[in-house]
Amino acid sequence: MKLFSSEKFGTIHLICLLILFIPIQARSEEQPSKVDQAIALYEEGPSKAPEVIRLLEEALKENPKNQKAMSLLGMTYFSIGEFEKALEQFDRAIARAKKRNDVAYEIMFYKARTLHELGFNGEAKSVLDACWPFFQEEDALLVQYKMLYSAVEAELEKKK
Repeated sequence: MKLFSSEKFGTIHLICLLILFIPIQARSEEQPSKVDQAIALYEEGPSKAPEVIRLLEEALKENPKNQKAMSLLGMTYFSIGEFEKALEQFDRAIARAKKRNDVAYEIMFYKARTLHELGFNGEAKSVLDACWPFFQEEDALLVQYKMLYSAVEAELEKKK
């Protein structure tokens, strides 16, 4: 059994949603965006995944550069165990972030989790090593990062 199964991370997903997607500015009185609607549905759990995916795919058709939509789509696929699709979306979001000179270490963390679930622990360790310098002591993901890193190293040690 893997240490990091998709069922165990509802709370950390919600924390990351707050970190990644809730803007500091006050929301306007306009109709919520498709991404905002998807976030609200995502918080209701995996049973809403088909609707979340539909909304995010629509958002990406409207704006193919929407990094938030890519990231949340990856998290949604991860939550329902579709790890290959999750990895594709995380890669897209990371590539988009790089074009904007953004580190996107939270997305890199989710990419590493996905690689671990797929059994690509060497690649997961490389991604974790790359995003480590950006974690701060107060970061909500720090404990999860350390747990994942330990699990990846243990899997790699078994293969020696």
